Amino acid sequence: MAVLQPNTAGKSSLIKNNDLPPKGRYIATCIYNEDQLGVERTKFESADVEKVDLTAFYFGITDKAGKQYVIKSREMKISLHEKAALVKFLKSWRGSAPATGFDTASMVGQGAEIRIEHVESQRTPGKMFSNISDIAPVDDEHTDRIKPHRVYLHLLNVPGTEADADEIPF
Repeated sequence: MAVLQPNTAGKSSLIKNNDLPPKGRYIATCIYNEDQLGVERTKFESADVEKVDLTAFYFGITDKAGKQYVIKSREMKISLHEKAALVKFLKSWRGSAPATGFDTASMVGQGAEIRIEHVESQRTPGKMFSNISDIAPVDDEHTDRIKPHRVYLHLLNVPGTEADADEIPF
């Protein structure tokens, strides 16, 4: 089950270091699943505001030089509608659509083959950010390259993980 966190919409990133991961294809590990409940946003192609529940996945990757990075998927409305971005994302990743009752947190620790692209910000011209442009299951011959998700947790600002173990006062 996903651990419910305070709504972080519009707040600082959970990623400690926002170094831009190099573009390319990677074997990645899902290291965290973030749910945001009751987020207010404008409806698609409308000025109306709606309250929605969102989810996003954080992936850890290691480049050819051995440097570790974290990349976050886009935030997706928690919906099982066949046209929902979350259903399409999970279907591409898992090879099948999620069923009713599927827990997105169950994907933590799972591997994925992702393609990272660099995209220029529309709000801040000249600023680049990374984007997951494609996701797929890891081929059987590459499953040995999936690293345990805990290897990357030190790169996140997430309470209750090994990443903040040094801050425990006892």
